[in-house]
Amino acid sequence: MALPSEAIGTNKEKLTTQDLETGAFDFRGPCSFLFGDRSMRSLGIIVVLSVISIVAGCGGSASNKKGAVVNGTVTYKGKPVPVGTITFHGDEGRSGSGTLKTGGAYEVADAPLGATRISITTPPATTTEKNPLGSGDAVVPVPPEYSDPAKSGLTFKVEAGTNRYDVKIDK
Repeated sequence: MALPSEAIGTNKEKLTTQDLETGAFDFRGPCSFLFGDRSMRSLGIIVVLSVISIVAGCGGSASNKKGAVVNGTVTYKGKPVPVGTITFHGDEGRSGSGTLKTGGAYEVADAPLGATRISITTPPATTTEKNPLGSGDAVVPVPPEYSDPAKSGLTFKVEAGTNRYDVKIDK
């Protein structure tokens, strides 16, 4: 099997299987550390495997995530809350958030599984202020204590799959 002459370096002849087995070739390409002496080859393999494991750990499939989907609506004194954020706080500092939209609808794609505490954050507003996101919905602010999961009193047990939870704040 012959390789391009650039891969052979100063050896301009064809590379044979025996050359590969004995290491009698000179490869000066971008991955030359993989074909050099034994210690450099080991280092190169460690680097490549480290990069692969980091990349594999930074994403993965949705089935590897320890979360679930939660959707529903948020109302305050019977009015939909169309502007703000809802966050489900689980154990070990894990949380998942979603944006409140027209009609108070939300969806959290990565809510932590198990018992969660919930916080809802809305911008302060006057009765004439409109949604800063441009939907035209009036801002419906909820009391500030609902922005703290320890004080909101809102809890929900998130189970695997898709969950529905309508948050009704009447205080």
